[in-house]
Amino acid sequence: LDIRDEFARQQDELFALRKELEFYHGILSPGDARPGVRIQNFQVERSDEPGHFTYSLTLVQIKRNENYVSGKAEIDIEGMQDDGLKMMTLADLASDDKKAINFRFRYFQHFDGELALPAEFRPERVRVRVKPRGKDQPETIEQFIDWPYRESGNG
Repeated sequence: LDIRDEFARQQDELFALRKELEFYHGILSPGDARPGVRIQNFQVERSDEPGHFTYSLTLVQIKRNENYVSGKAEIDIEGMQDDGLKMMTLADLASDDKKAINFRFRYFQHFDGELALPAEFRPERVRVRVKPRGKDQPETIEQFIDWPYRESGNG
């Protein structure tokens, strides 16, 4: 039994290392990807407290790593409230002190934080907008991600 446990642990570790290698390979050798900033990963996970979630966001810069990229990332959650569509910003929902996400990096940068959704708000999707600023910066990108939890209430 101990050998099987150790083998399973090593398989998990190997899988994690392969994912990490894939991540770095995507930054250093992105293939046909256009130069600029990319949303590498965005995830939402439930917290123990009802209506509370954690998010993680990873931004990468493709093929322009000789220069730093800086700017602001916005996370907005679109959902239903009072029988109407409503857009709530990170500043509206952050249960920690993160009201804004300012970035500056050459290769990649990771962010995480907490969201507290109002009880009457039913999230449907997340909009992540990355807005580089300054001279010779990449263009703004925007991505929509479906809310991962489809249940009654806010999540």
